[in-house]
Amino acid sequence: MNIKHLSITLISFITAILMLGEMKLSAQTYSVGTNLVDYANLGTLNVTANLSVARHSTLGSTARLNLWNYGEGITQFYNRVTSVSVNYRYWPWYVYSGWWLMANLEVEVHSLANFLYVDGRKDAVKYGPGLGFGYSLMLNKNVNLDLGVLFWGGLQHYKEYCGPGCGRLLSDIDKWRKPSFFIEPNNVFVSIYYIF
Repeated sequence: MNIKHLSITLISFITAILMLGEMKLSAQTYSVGTNLVDYANLGTLNVTANLSVARHSTLGSTARLNLWNYGEGITQFYNRVTSVSVNYRYWPWYVYSGWWLMANLEVEVHSLANFLYVDGRKDAVKYGPGLGFGYSLMLNKNVNLDLGVLFWGGLQHYKEYCGPGCGRLLSDIDKWRKPSFFIEPNNVFVSIYYIF
């Protein structure tokens, strides 16, 4: 499945979630939240919207964006990210309270320079499924604190460069490398949600 087909699938799934939102369900509840850990990742903006579709089930979508650069010249570093994901959460007790399990599908485009494990610059497109778990603590009637972790795997296409401002590839191939598989942690959640 190429990126174009995956994007169409994600857009269709998000449209289906929005259409479900127009239905009058007896347990219908919405929530909007943000992950505080992402802000610690060089200021990554993020928002998550969820829709309760049954007593034990929610459907959601998350968007993350980081366009910031830090430093100048050879000391420049960044972790630019643009990602969209859709997810399903199962809540054993009741939605928005207690333990939860998550299945996730995500597309991510990122450019990483002189940060974490990258010395130089790496541009990548990743897509694939993920699994996560966590606990939602009710702070009051409308505010929750979510704690959790998400792991994911799938395919990635990437290029590696000599540095943040350098256009010279580290390999002799002047194109995206062939897709390779990856499995890695995707996110740690310390999220605040407002429930409508």
